[in-house]
Amino acid sequence: MALIVQNDSGTITNANSYIDVAYADSYFTARNNVTWSAASTANKEAALVKAWQYIDTAFTFVGQIATDTQNTEFPRLYIYNSAGKELTGIDVKVKNAQCEYAVIALSQDLTINQTPSAQAPIKKEMNKADVVETEVEYDTSKGQPIVYSYPLGDFWLKDFLGGNTFNGYY
Repeated sequence: MALIVQNDSGTITNANSYIDVAYADSYFTARNNVTWSAASTANKEAALVKAWQYIDTAFTFVGQIATDTQNTEFPRLYIYNSAGKELTGIDVKVKNAQCEYAVIALSQDLTINQTPSAQAPIKKEMNKADVVETEVEYDTSKGQPIVYSYPLGDFWLKDFLGGNTFNGYY
């Protein structure tokens, strides 16, 4: 699948990324990330698509999409920075978040690689008093979301989120 980058106007109707490989290469070169630099271009493109898909499905963003025909969550209208200035186009923080999710996507599925959170119901919990030992097993069969956390990627997106913003993967 070809990488199709959304523009700042939101007029690309079949986009599957907010950034190109060159943007991610520059981002990771500045951070001396050897995992990214060692990957092939095809693997980088696939990881960028997975990261875009994660961003667009895992979160609910403030504002509204810029055009009725765009298939991406960004660009958005009515998003403001801390100084009250409306942000336009696809903000650098969204692009940086995509980089952070993409490097994870090179080696693991973004939807299943983290430890379940306490949002899933506890299926079994055991505590022993004679020895300090705790065991917790989460019940994922009930359809309750298990929330995954990718701290740096999530950090980059925090300015665009409001209220109950995580759509939750199982």
